[in-house]
Amino acid sequence: MMDNLLSSSLQVVLEIKEGSGFSFLTSPLIVVAALNGSKLESAEIRPASSPLFDTQLLWQTDKKYLRRLRTGNTALKIECFSVINEHKRDRLGYILLNLKEAQIIPKDSGIAALETWHKLLGLRSEAKSHAPELLLRFKIEEANDESAITKPSRFASIKDYRDNRGMGDAAVHLSGPHFLQIGPPESTELYELVINIQEAGNLYSVIPPSEIGAPITFQYSVMGSSYISDDFNGLQDTVANAMAVVEVKSQAAFLASYFKGFPHLTFKLYCGDKILGSASIDLQELSKFSNSKPFVKKSKIFIKTLDGKDVTEAESLNPYLKVEVSLLPKNVNLYEDNVKKMLEAPRLDAGDAPFPSRNTFTQEFQMDPLSPPPPNRVMAHLDEPEHDILSDDLLLPHEDGFMFHNDSISKQELSENDSKVRDLHGRREDVIGSPHHATVNSGKPNQLNAQTKSNFRADILPRQYIREAAQKTCEELEDWKEQQQEIFKYELKMKTEKHLKKLSEEWIKQKKDLETTLKEKIDNCQNLYRKLEEAISDLVVKSERLSLKEDELHRAKEELDRKYTTKFQELRKASQLHQFDMEQKIHAVVVEKNSLTSKLEERDREIAHLKETIAKNSSDLSKDQVAALIEDMVISLFKNYHLNYNP
Repeated sequence: MMDNLLSSSLQVVLEIKEGSGFSFLTSPLIVVAALNGSKLESAEIRPASSPLFDTQLLWQTDKKYLRRLRTGNTALKIECFSVINEHKRDRLGYILLNLKEAQIIPKDSGIAALETWHKLLGLRSEAKSHAPELLLRFKIEEANDESAITKPSRFASIKDYRDNRGMGDAAVHLSGPHFLQIGPPESTELYELVINIQEAGNLYSVIPPSEIGAPITFQYSVMGSSYISDDFNGLQDTVANAMAVVEVKSQAAFLASYFKGFPHLTFKLYCGDKILGSASIDLQELSKFSNSKPFVKKSKIFIKTLDGKDVTEAESLNPYLKVEVSLLPKNVNLYEDNVKKMLEAPRLDAGDAPFPSRNTFTQEFQMDPLSPPPPNRVMAHLDEPEHDILSDDLLLPHEDGFMFHNDSISKQELSENDSKVRDLHGRREDVIGSPHHATVNSGKPNQLNAQTKSNFRADILPRQYIREAAQKTCEELEDWKEQQQEIFKYELKMKTEKHLKKLSEEWIKQKKDLETTLKEKIDNCQNLYRKLEEAISDLVVKSERLSLKEDELHRAKEELDRKYTTKFQELRKASQLHQFDMEQKIHAVVVEKNSLTSKLEERDREIAHLKETIAKNSSDLSKDQVAALIEDMVISLFKNYHLNYNP
């Protein structure tokens, strides 16, 4: 839904990705898309079976006008041409896309545009077998900030326009190839603005020595259009072809409002691409412009450097310009003159309506983008035709009307009267029947005669007027819808403010309670803080005392450790000495034991030998003698032992 698009400036985007089935082509291919008479075209693509276009065509307009186009089932026509030469193209086929088929993508929604293949219609017999088609993306989205084009809104009358915009906000936009539009389209007075640079002097003082002799130009902008003079020599005192004539369609009040907001006209002096200085002429007097007093001003203005300073201290040597600016009415109240002619024309009765006159007027407008688009992006601005008048108040009183007779107008003539001639450069010429076809009762401008009313009710209006009535009804419904949306937004705003007020009161009450509770808690916290400080101070004192005691204990411990170490070393040394002595004694005892053991073994051998000897001699000795002998021998042995081991 278009209601999801929040911005009032929208853009219709057609992305031509690639093609298929174009192998029969031998010449370059180009795609032309037309939306409501505004044509955009892609760059020339080399012939290929599957050409890659990667082209984006973009039309910008406002939401209200785009909704009208969608309501009227406006179609986007896409035509493929093969380029024969610079002046000749051969149409291959076309594609029709209804605006209602466009995918609506809100801003920052993250929705990807769908890509669909579309076959070309109206193909010739030799191309039908190849079935050429295009891969397209067709979407409606909000216009980007950098490319959004602001156009003046349509209003029922100039009064509504002033109420909505104010007199200090006059919009300027290109309304046709020959004039600029300031204010709403209802402003129909024509004016001629002439800017003439008559003389330029002392330019040598601002031109660098290295640039003397280089071509010099003057550039200035007025009402959104830039003008550049022809190249001239900076040493001359005249400027050739430095006059610009701008035709403006507006009203005196809007012109005064425009020049009130833009009271200065600045001329920039260029030497090649380098800006040397600038000069401004004051047009504040035009803020009081009126039709009764044409404006002509001649002024001598001095050229200053880029930082706003004089070039030289001597005023006679300063570079200057002599400029003449004039604003003259050219044709005032164009529509009033047309209405006057219609009122003075002879009245036609029912059944006497002639064929539509060939004396028609054409209106041409150019859809130009605000800024140059990138090479693969073509952009135009869609706007309602200038002849589309939304209110009859500008032409006739409320009770006036027109009388037509449909029997005398053939379908062919109506189609010719309603034909729209378009070229390939985005221009459109709307051919509209002369206003003399309508009959108005000139006797009393505010009333219709009975015959006119009866004939008007009895006849059936032609289709084009039925379509106009239906379109007007749709526009009224859209206006009503927008009014309801505004009412809803206002009511929502009021309810929101009421709810916010209630929430604010509740919040203030809760805030006071919270502040009271918070104050009590802060007091408690402060008391606890004081107690905590006292406890911390006590802990600090105790900690200092404990630190002193700890130092004393540490020193005592160190002293005890020192004494213990000394005593331990002494005891260890004594123990080692005692151990050494004991080891020596043990060693001596062991040695002595070993010697005694060896001696004992010798004695045992001697005893055994003696026993053997005794046994041999036992037969000769008595037992008593043997016992006494043995005892004596034992005693002698013990004596010898004691003598040897116990000195």
